[in-house]
Amino acid sequence: MYRTKVFETVSTLRQEMKMNTCKPVSVFATLFFLVFMGFVMPGLAGAQKESLHGDFSYWFEKGALFSVYGNQNAAIEAFQKAIEIEPENGDAHFNIGIAYAEKGDYPKAIHAVNKALRIDPERGMYHYGRGWIHIRFGNRDQGLSDMEEAANRGNPDAKEYLLKIAPRSAAQ
Repeated sequence: MYRTKVFETVSTLRQEMKMNTCKPVSVFATLFFLVFMGFVMPGLAGAQKESLHGDFSYWFEKGALFSVYGNQNAAIEAFQKAIEIEPENGDAHFNIGIAYAEKGDYPKAIHAVNKALRIDPERGMYHYGRGWIHIRFGNRDQGLSDMEEAANRGNPDAKEYLLKIAPRSAAQ
C-alpha cells in the first residue's frame, strides 16, 4: 500500500512540476515526508531493517525519486533492482515503463506496462499509464481505448481526460 501511495504522490508531483503549478517548497516538503515515512517511521516502530541493498522498498523508492528529478536512466536501474527482488510486483514494472516512456523508448515502455497489466489486470492506473504512452507516441486510438478501460475501472484521471481533454483533441 505504501509503495502505491509513493507512486501516486510522485506521479502527482511530476505532473505539477511539468505544469509549473507546484512550488519548490511543496516538492521539498513532500519528498521529505516520503523519506521520513519510508525510513524513519519503521525504525521508530522497532521494525528490523534488512540490508538496504536487498530491500525492495529501498530500490523502488529510490527509482521513484530519480524519476521525479528527471534522471530516468538511474530510475530504470533502481526499478530493475526492485524487479530482481520482487519480479511479480506490478508497480515496479509499471514505473519502469513510465521511466522508459519519459526517455522516449516506446517499445520498452509498452512492454513493461503490459507486464504490469499481466500481473494485475484490474489496476486502472496501469491502463491509464499505457493509454498516455500510446497517445504520447502517436497511437491515439489505442490510447483512448486504454483510457476508457481505465475509466471503467474507476481511474479518476482517465475519466477527466475523456471528459475534458479527449473531445478537444479530436476537434483539432
